[in-house]
Amino acid sequence: MTYDIAVFEPADTDDDGWEAWYADQHDYFDANPDADASVTSPRLQAFYRDLARTVTPAARPEEGDTDEEFDELVDTDPLRAIFTFSPRIVYGEHSHGQESRAIDLWLALGEQHGLAVALLGECDLPIHRF
Repeated sequence: MTYDIAVFEPADTDDDGWEAWYADQHDYFDANPDADASVTSPRLQAFYRDLARTVTPAARPEEGDTDEEFDELVDTDPLRAIFTFSPRIVYGEHSHGQESRAIDLWLALGEQHGLAVALLGECDLPIHRF
């Protein structure tokens, strides 16, 4: 299992429209599994460039699940994430052992870039808008 976080332009959706908007992003992910950060908006690209200074991209195994090594990453290991991109979202999957550091980093960079950050791993799905 992973702890998932997404960043997007705050004007793209409000909290009430989140579920339908997010489903549309997943349709894009499914149709374009090899998309990279170049498909995102300039602000999302800048966010990802800053994020990638600290977080190393990890590959998803072909069978779709994360591998045991990724699942066992802990807070003291270098941050790694599996990234997925659409024109309107940067989506990251972190090991649960790294969720605290990942949340702090995504929120700080989201605020720096004036973006919205959805903490998808939380029961109440908090969306922070900066």
